[in-house]
Amino acid sequence: MIIERIDINKFKRLHKDLLKSGFVCMQSDSPEIILDYLRNNTSVRYTRKDELLPEMKIKFQKDELDAIQLQSKVKISLTGLDIWVWQYQYEYCL
Repeated sequence: MIIERIDINKFKRLHKDLLKSGFVCMQSDSPEIILDYLRNNTSVRYTRKDELLPEMKIKFQKDELDAIQLQSKVKISLTGLDIWVWQYQYEYCL
């Protein structure tokens, strides 16, 4: 999942929401350490607690292609979750 660069307060809220939803970060429990990974253009992985798969990789937007993907995203609904995909991925799946 590509996300816009966010500050520590917003990231702490995101991290807390993920923990409440049953996810854990494989790199660290500390939001500050996780945010350092993201700021250094290193992705982090979240999994459901006590499960290795599936995993969700999160990274900050780092280049023009990431920016285009964020700007041209399309919302689809699956299993009760709001899922955003790059418009071209969505059209490819149709």
